[in-house]
Amino acid sequence: MAHAVGGVTDELVSLRQALWSIPETRDALLEYYERLFTPGIDEYYFGEPAIESIECPTLVLWTDKNPIHGVDAAERLHQLIGGSAVHVMEGCAHWPQWERPAEHDAVISQFLQRACE
Repeated sequence: MAHAVGGVTDELVSLRQALWSIPETRDALLEYYERLFTPGIDEYYFGEPAIESIECPTLVLWTDKNPIHGVDAAERLHQLIGGSAVHVMEGCAHWPQWERPAEHDAVISQFLQRACE
């Protein structure tokens, strides 16, 4: 889930263990993952017409090492969502908030400040 060596820190492992040790959280996560891989799940995905209808300020925050979808998916979302902003974090995978926390937090903070103006 992390691209860079050292991206999975002891702190991250401890946090994940703590979250999974809460019975309600563990049950919810297990149900989520079970449903995520259920045959026919794609019928619940948002299609392009639904994505195009998004009217609120939107930040498409992506990573160039995303293990599921490439940067082309971020570019497509940006094209579909009018007025959206896009930022691709380089050298990160699925946990950019842990891999590059300063950049992650700065991008989100700047987006929220602009959205609230």
